[in-house]
Amino acid sequence: MKKFFLTLLLFLPIVCSAQLRVPDEEDITAKVFDKNSPYHLPDLLQRYYRNDTTLTADDYFYLYYGYAYAPTYKPMKAIDANDKILAVFSGGQEPDAEGMERLIDYAMEALDDDPFSPQNLNYLVYAYGALGDTINERIYYDKMQAILSVIDNSGTGKNVNSPKHILWFSHATDLLTSKGAEITDRQVVRRDVEYVYLKERDEDKQRGYYFNFGRIYRDAPEQSPERKRNWEFNNFKMK
Repeated sequence: MKKFFLTLLLFLPIVCSAQLRVPDEEDITAKVFDKNSPYHLPDLLQRYYRNDTTLTADDYFYLYYGYAYAPTYKPMKAIDANDKILAVFSGGQEPDAEGMERLIDYAMEALDDDPFSPQNLNYLVYAYGALGDTINERIYYDKMQAILSVIDNSGTGKNVNSPKHILWFSHATDLLTSKGAEITDRQVVRRDVEYVYLKERDEDKQRGYYFNFGRIYRDAPEQSPERKRNWEFNNFKMK
């Protein structure tokens, strides 16, 4: 399944600018809570859910990091629809047309709990493309690219003081997968930062990346890795 997802994303290279934009919480909260702001979160979310193609890079930046303050943001909630998605691929072969329709339904259901999941946006790109719906294929491709770009440009990821910022642990996995990288281990190096180790590749000397996951535990600090021993995530021991 991981190899299948990797293959899908490798056909959809990330388009990122070189300009870093580190999330500033004071700026974000000021913008997303201001009803007169063009980045008022409820308004942005409505446009996002309507598949508004005029959303800008700035809009996506405030959408993604502003969502950390939305009452629906539950980053530790189990997403049952993800298991339904896996079942579509249980036969090990490409789904037929009926399977693609189910994949769309399940991916949409999963996006109710994580509206910015690159993986599930990617499934929609794949399924709509397979069904010949090039309009929706492009819409969800652009959404996926925009989210991956926001995360990728939130820090260099090359040192603990410039991590990339995520709202779900899976988003770090998806970003690195989209780069063709293979994760070998994960280690918490600071109370809000993890280092994700990558399998060595000849063309890439980068051995891993730092990710800030602090927003995930903002409302549940008692569950953070620093409070628990032998903490694991997706079968990776967080040391």
